Amino acid sequence: MRNHTETAQIIQLSASRPKFGKRIASRSRPVAANPQCGENVSTTCKNHRLRQQRHVNWRKADSIREYWRASLKMNGAISRVQRHNMPEGDLHPQYDPQEHWTILAKYRAAIMQQLLTPASTVAEVTWKRAAFKAGQHRHTDVKPERIERAIDDDVEYLRTHPTRRSGKQGMDPKKLAQLKKLTAISGKLAKLDAKREAALTLPPASNHQQNAADLRQDRQQDKPQHREVVAARRQSAGGDPCDDAL
Repeated sequence: MRNHTETAQIIQLSASRPKFGKRIASRSRPVAANPQCGENVSTTCKNHRLRQQRHVNWRKADSIREYWRASLKMNGAISRVQRHNMPEGDLHPQYDPQEHWTILAKYRAAIMQQLLTPASTVAEVTWKRAAFKAGQHRHTDVKPERIERAIDDDVEYLRTHPTRRSGKQGMDPKKLAQLKKLTAISGKLAKLDAKREAALTLPPASNHQQNAADLRQDRQQDKPQHREVVAARRQSAGGDPCDDAL
């Protein structure tokens, strides 16, 4: 009989896999700068860059406000499931009523921080006006004059730092009309968000049932407007990256 000698090659499958916790050096090439935003840029493109710097700070303030808003809702949900002895209540520590006021105070402080953060778009100014009109500053130590002055400064800054030319100087009339419609709808949505947040910051003695009914009615009216915003944003996609919408 003939002996057949077979050799086996051991393949280490984990050799090419990175260990957990270690990062792989990126092999992608750095993204080249946009030729439309080079050294010889237009005034509107420079204004776009300045607004982007303000927008970063706005996003930070907005994320903090959303965090405490979600914490306030989550704290209320924990209270409800523990009150009804639901299994989900065992996943969290015992509800402390005093913690509600601590979270509420931080949420109100986050709203004031965002109200005083410089805005970068007209939609952000609209949100500020709606929140101020809803009285979300009443339970804080921030004076109304300070908020009004911050809003006036934002309006003046946006007026002196436009990011697109006037519609009479070459903008497509259809696109200009679409932009105006989008801005109007965004303003209505910002007012609705301000009403919802005002309902969260109200003291317990307020009429919550009436506020809940108003929010349900506004939410039903908000659905077609939200669809129009999504459709308008999809149609306006693909424009000049230096021409940021107001």
